[in-house]
Amino acid sequence: MSKYCHSNDGELYYGEFDTEQDALEDAKESYPGESEIYIGTCTKPVFRWNGCEEKIIDSIKENLAEDVGEAAENFEVSVEQELELARMIDETVKAWIEQEEIEPSCYFVLDGHIVSLNKKFTVYDIVRTQHYTYFMIYDGGWKYIDADLFRECDKN
Repeated sequence: MSKYCHSNDGELYYGEFDTEQDALEDAKESYPGESEIYIGTCTKPVFRWNGCEEKIIDSIKENLAEDVGEAAENFEVSVEQELELARMIDETVKAWIEQEEIEPSCYFVLDGHIVSLNKKFTVYDIVRTQHYTYFMIYDGGWKYIDADLFRECDKN
């Protein structure tokens, strides 16, 4: 289920609300005096990491060379062995994340859009689809605004 957040600058977003309306209401309280705010969809990031199998293998080779000298030059790791090490490292990191119940405490924002607050506008048309209702407004430019984001509007 999607969560929603708000921002007064379009850069740093706050909150995780169940609906856009909840995010809008909180934004009105959080940013008194602002004429517009941003609402976006919060999306939890997925952890990614760079494999370190090459560094591990290089470290083994370097340490072996320190211990036995030139005889270490005969030590080789095949591509298949390196790929298996990469797979094992990935599985270990995944298991560690799961075991420690590690989750990101942040999110990235999709579909950030500006919502005007306390701004009068004229509704010229109402567009209804199966799931949404939009107002076609003019406030210096033509826009379609999600009707669920507004409780009252001036119908001229």
